[in-house]
Amino acid sequence: MTTTLRTWLDQAWDQHPDQPQAVADRLAEGIGLLADGTAPAEELARFGEHLLLGHLDQAQPLRDFIAAMQPVAGRDEAVTRVLQRAALGLVLAGHDAGSGPELPADEQLRAMGQAMLAHTRRADRSGARQLLDRARSLAAQADEPKCWRALAIITNNLAGDLRYYRVLAGGAADPQGDVLMLEAAALARRHWATTGGWVEVERADYQLALCHAAACQGEAALQHARNCLAGCEANQADAYELFFAHEALAIAHSTLLREQRSRMAAKLEMLDDAGARAYAQATLAKLDERISKS
Repeated sequence: MTTTLRTWLDQAWDQHPDQPQAVADRLAEGIGLLADGTAPAEELARFGEHLLLGHLDQAQPLRDFIAAMQPVAGRDEAVTRVLQRAALGLVLAGHDAGSGPELPADEQLRAMGQAMLAHTRRADRSGARQLLDRARSLAAQADEPKCWRALAIITNNLAGDLRYYRVLAGGAADPQGDVLMLEAAALARRHWATTGGWVEVERADYQLALCHAAACQGEAALQHARNCLAGCEANQADAYELFFAHEALAIAHSTLLREQRSRMAAKLEMLDDAGARAYAQATLAKLDERISKS
């Protein structure tokens, strides 16, 4: 079966969160498929920008990708815009000197979004924070719907990125990252409320629920998950949206359960009375058994 660029991109988008380097190693295949016209060249340019900067923080491979896409950019303004944005992203991520290409405010915001992700790849929370502050200032200065929408997109992506790698790390403590993650998720929710529809808002509530769960804040996670479900129910959402609303509720309840179980164990260690301690131990054991069977 012949691979088309459309098929290649669909597979690449699916695989890139878990296998970013493996997909990056195959970017030349995607470039080689450009002539078949089954997918816009602009999408491949966006994918390369996102993968090489946002996921891998690899400056030279991105420079090489930009150079390889230049022949297409010469006849496609949309590709030119993405490649200019990628070049600005390299500057904002600290890889290249100078000020970078001059772009409209909404494109600058998107470049900042990818550069923020690059900073998170190297665990540079302060660098990502500085760019987030710059992005908020730029959006406020421009005060255009497309800029507020761009800010909603990049803050949602930042929150999701921090959450994904927080969970992947097995719950290792990351206080600075958690603060940034939760702030980004809250900003995304705020701006989707004014620039998006109910779907964007309920998905922002979903993001908030999962981010609070990743930060081990079960009660807040549960509240946002309930908001997500309420948004779905108020708008007669389809089964797909409802599926993930219930997922958010399940994760929130699970997080809250672990929190309460941990608090019980901590109080158990404080009991001096032998009889009370034995009774509490038995109660905790019953709870653990119930949890294991659920």
